[in-house]
Amino acid sequence: MLSGNWSPSETCRQLFGHARNGCAHDFPSNLDALLNRTDGQLGSIDEIVYAHTMLPFYFTFRKDIDKRNALACVRAGGIAGLKARLGIPASRFGANHPLKACPVCMPVDANGHGTSYWHLDHQYPGVWICPLHDQVLQAGSVKVTGLGRFLWYLPADADLHSPWASEDSPMVLTEEVRTIFRSFGECAIESARLAATFQFDRDRLVGLYRAKCIEAGLTADSGRQQHDRIGRAILPLCLTLRGIRGMESLPSDRDQVWLQFSRMLSMERHVSHPFRHFIMILTLFGTWAAFWERYVSWRDKAASIILPSAPNILKVEPGTDDRVQQFLDLIQDQGVSITRAATAVGIDTQTGLVWATRAGHPISRRPKVLTAEMRTRLIAAIRIGKDKKAIAADFDVSVQTITHVLQTEFGLSAQWHGARFAKSQRLHRRGWAMHFSRYPSDAQQDFRRSSPASFMWLYRNDREWLAQQVASLEPRVGTNYSNVQWDIRDKALARQVLHAGLAIKLARGAKRITLGHVCQKVPDLKCKLSKLNALPLTRNAIATVTRLGASIQSNDLL
Repeated sequence: MLSGNWSPSETCRQLFGHARNGCAHDFPSNLDALLNRTDGQLGSIDEIVYAHTMLPFYFTFRKDIDKRNALACVRAGGIAGLKARLGIPASRFGANHPLKACPVCMPVDANGHGTSYWHLDHQYPGVWICPLHDQVLQAGSVKVTGLGRFLWYLPADADLHSPWASEDSPMVLTEEVRTIFRSFGECAIESARLAATFQFDRDRLVGLYRAKCIEAGLTADSGRQQHDRIGRAILPLCLTLRGIRGMESLPSDRDQVWLQFSRMLSMERHVSHPFRHFIMILTLFGTWAAFWERYVSWRDKAASIILPSAPNILKVEPGTDDRVQQFLDLIQDQGVSITRAATAVGIDTQTGLVWATRAGHPISRRPKVLTAEMRTRLIAAIRIGKDKKAIAADFDVSVQTITHVLQTEFGLSAQWHGARFAKSQRLHRRGWAMHFSRYPSDAQQDFRRSSPASFMWLYRNDREWLAQQVASLEPRVGTNYSNVQWDIRDKALARQVLHAGLAIKLARGAKRITLGHVCQKVPDLKCKLSKLNALPLTRNAIATVTRLGASIQSNDLL
């Protein structure tokens, strides 16, 4: 359909109610405005997001609160910082999402529809082979480089090129490489299609990965994962994928593989980019279908798989990796106590306890300050999200003791952070409710000025709820400022401008006086510049003061 608009901004304003919001090619914005302007012909907000955007690609492996906050952002148009909150730039896989098109789909679409168009399945990150024609997709350089950032493009106008990381030495597409690309793209497409009603359970996923590592022989006889074996299994897939533009950050040797992928085998709170999950899935299961079948049938088995494993779950430097390995060998294979093992490898006992706990090794405790009964009560206080300092004061122990318990009690840290989040959510929601019960005629900006910390917490962590509350506020009635006595204000401001001009002229001599000089002397002037039509005397005073070579006489001030 042709709009007939004379500029891209006019089309954007027609669809999204703004000259620029809504023209981003990867993440949508101002969807509430689009819904109203199309009379719901495209479906609900959820239907638009899940059927027409790549955003669901990032939902499946994240928490439900992340998904709800992202949906709230795209509805209202506040997508600034959304990619950072989803962890996309930090993943080192790039956040620009180049537009992609199939060289066979383009002429087919042109013949059937009169023009080529972008296919959603092609746009998901990780899809480089057209699932319909088995052709390598071509990537566009527009939009992602800033060129034509606010324009609208069709594939024929997008300056398409190959997706290889090096144009000088393009990849040789053997059947094995094509199979890898197809399988990786299938993971991306299928995971994105799950996102509407589904999120992976973190514990269940880790349990399944660990079980498959045991089946694949990637563990020692004791059940502990061997980073050398896992690195050897994952590395070939990483080396193949490094040939794609944006995937160069994947590891190039076994040590880097372990550093990037070890945390995916731990119960530590951590969110990995979908690409790393796809690599783990293809390495362990071969295809998405095989993985999905095992995941669906996986019933509460995670607890039985939490064996001594994943030795280097901590984010440690490569130079300390050998010490972690040696330490776990001592306590798990040789039965050495944690204290003696820590001394043998040259680390503190407390560090050894943390390493052992994160590796799933059972710890026999010999309470000193904390008795068994006191420890039980202390853990109960931690689980409900009490502040560390408050708990330390209640039990007459140090804050370091509380931190030590958090780090050495399996799963306790995640429970504490979850409880703390729920407490903060209740606190800031209550602050909003109290403010507007006291000042029902206030607007969102008034709450932001009076409680900036609460507003920013809700904006970053509870966006969906905040958007609902803002929508329920009574709209503030506009005013034409008829009660302002503009003539009196005009005379006073004009006199201030002339006084300032005379002072500046005496100080600067024959040098030209600019509007900036005057605003420095008259702070109230800058905010009135947009109202000069209602302030004719002030406008004439500014012209007199700033006119090159004009002389300001004292009688001008009378």
